[in-house]
Amino acid sequence: MTTAGPSDGGSNSANLKEKAKHPFGGLREKLRDTKLYDLKVGLIHKKNSLGKFANLINPNHRHDEEHEKETDDKRTRIGDAHRYNSFAPERPGNNIKWYVDGRDYFWILKRRAEAGVKIFVIVYREVEAALTCNSAHTKHALQALCPKGEPGHGNIVVMRHPDHNVLENAADMTFYWAHHEKFIVIDYNLAFIGGLDLCFGRWDCHQHPLADVHPAGVATEIWPGQDFNNNRVMDFQTVNDWKSNELSKAEYGRMPWHDVAMAVVGDCVYDIAEHFVLRWNFVKRDKYKRDGRYDWLTLEGREWEDEDLVGVQRPKHPHYVYIENQFFITATGEEQAPIKNTIGKAIVDAVVKAGKEGRKFRVIAVIPSIPGFAGDLREPAAMGTRAIMDYQGEHSIFEQIRAQGVDPNEHIFFFNLRSYDRLNVTPAIKKQEEESGVKYQDVQRAEAEEIMDTGIHGSKDQDEGGDEHMGQKSDIKEKLNIDKLKIGDDDSGDENLEARTDAKRKFESAAEATGTNKEPESTDSVAKNAMHEQPNLVDEKWEGDLDSEVENWIQEELYIHGKVLIVDDKTVVCGSSNLNDRSQLGLHDSELSIVMTDTKVLKSTMGGQEYDAGHHAATLRRYLWREHLGLLPPQELDASKDPNAQPPDVPNDPQENDTYEFVADPLSDELWEMWTTRATKNTEIFRQLFHADPDDYGKSASQLRLQT
Repeated sequence: MTTAGPSDGGSNSANLKEKAKHPFGGLREKLRDTKLYDLKVGLIHKKNSLGKFANLINPNHRHDEEHEKETDDKRTRIGDAHRYNSFAPERPGNNIKWYVDGRDYFWILKRRAEAGVKIFVIVYREVEAALTCNSAHTKHALQALCPKGEPGHGNIVVMRHPDHNVLENAADMTFYWAHHEKFIVIDYNLAFIGGLDLCFGRWDCHQHPLADVHPAGVATEIWPGQDFNNNRVMDFQTVNDWKSNELSKAEYGRMPWHDVAMAVVGDCVYDIAEHFVLRWNFVKRDKYKRDGRYDWLTLEGREWEDEDLVGVQRPKHPHYVYIENQFFITATGEEQAPIKNTIGKAIVDAVVKAGKEGRKFRVIAVIPSIPGFAGDLREPAAMGTRAIMDYQGEHSIFEQIRAQGVDPNEHIFFFNLRSYDRLNVTPAIKKQEEESGVKYQDVQRAEAEEIMDTGIHGSKDQDEGGDEHMGQKSDIKEKLNIDKLKIGDDDSGDENLEARTDAKRKFESAAEATGTNKEPESTDSVAKNAMHEQPNLVDEKWEGDLDSEVENWIQEELYIHGKVLIVDDKTVVCGSSNLNDRSQLGLHDSELSIVMTDTKVLKSTMGGQEYDAGHHAATLRRYLWREHLGLLPPQELDASKDPNAQPPDVPNDPQENDTYEFVADPLSDELWEMWTTRATKNTEIFRQLFHADPDDYGKSASQLRLQT
């Protein structure tokens, strides 16, 4: 190819053609600076908006153009070439580390965040009439961490998706499905993936305490503000005012939270990064196409070529399947509409096959006793949750197995977890409340005020698109509503902050006036006593009379939020996917999970026979089972010295001791006897002491005290 010089006749001819085509080029440039041009742009945008309405009658509008068809065809070919039709192939040689519960996971994420990287975040934009998560606050609070004029400004970029604007996104609106993925990618080198949301109420430790009352001083609080939450009592309220909490710690316990996540280093991190880039650019195109604040993301090239790995062969005779999941909603066939996923049928087939072969095989599922509903089960809004208890019949997993001559009770087992604790509401606290005229709950609010200033809430004065209800001005006016403290109604943020601080000092001074300023004999939480080698609960002292102690014993379901499946101590599946149609059908909630099969062998036993287990799967399963059986020690709040809270280059510490060996064989009769006996005994104790529901002994709403 050659280029013509300035005097080339061909060039002059081209210029004449261009002038003939655009004879008013100069005028067009001048019009750019007039209102006519603005009107033209506005009309084009309006035309595009009206075009989106046309898509209402074309549900295939994302897949009907040639370039869209080509993209779909390419994705289909990629999936067909991979195991399970995954978007990514199997990749060997990755280093994977598990994190159990929020303490360890949040600790490592905090360390990564402090490294000062550019951060891109996609959050689900909720339907505000149904959910209280306030993604607008999330967006502007995160971006305000690096405000304009400060180092790092622009390093945190947040997208909210999808939009629910009828006039602009009519055909693409969804009021039901959600972004549900929970993963983080850092520099193509490190990824985190699992079930843990980065939000209030998720930080927890293995002993799962319920109580957070501290007579010696609120400075030792563990869950300030709305981080103390119990969805069984109420959902989050006004989360942009994170320091407030309508749930009194002196009256209620929190809902403990169990979760699992993974850290990954290796070639498969690129696949996770690629997934994020594709999703980011999709949201950019869908919502922020002409918004210069949001860049298009690009992928760096791979340096390996191992796309055609051969899939591992599925085991023909699995020994066990262990499931931890927030839901267990599945069908055994086509007769159970509207449920479409048939994971239940796969379980039926596996159990029937094992039963007829006389082979020991177990499916063990740990799920919440009451999943996915915020509020009181007695309320009318809980009708759907209560109805689930009745949806059992001839098409259920148990009945389908029984119909084929196999006893399901020999193979399938469901468990849920509960925690107990004692609110340390001592006579001293009540005296301080009476003397000072300040409620303990208000003192907790004042402590939360001191922990974090208003900078975290962003500023509506910024040009980053802050929402009207965001920022320091509106934040001070809203979050410092002195009516709750009854200390005045001045709108001045500084004066209100000072008023709360004064109230806290007044409460603390009352301790000296009443002679209660001493360390109480009773401990702030007795949840640790349920763990390994801890003092007997009957030896715990109580500062007060027996009746007051009885009144302050509490229990709560330990909410299983993890999405983990472990098979035969060899393969682990972990991610965001629940066991229900929303996650499993592929066209509803967005999900991301990872399948991990360890090549590092751990010599073990299975059903009393020598067995080569996978190190990653076996150590995770042993750790989880010991936590649930109370065979792990309680965790310290500070995770800095715990190997299990460190980056993936620091191996997990499975805490090898006699309890580690006790749970080594998942089919051990001795282990299973302990597991089932303890579960039965605990159920009876919670029934007798707390009347915990739901309960098999309650066959009707009236028996369960659930009248609406």
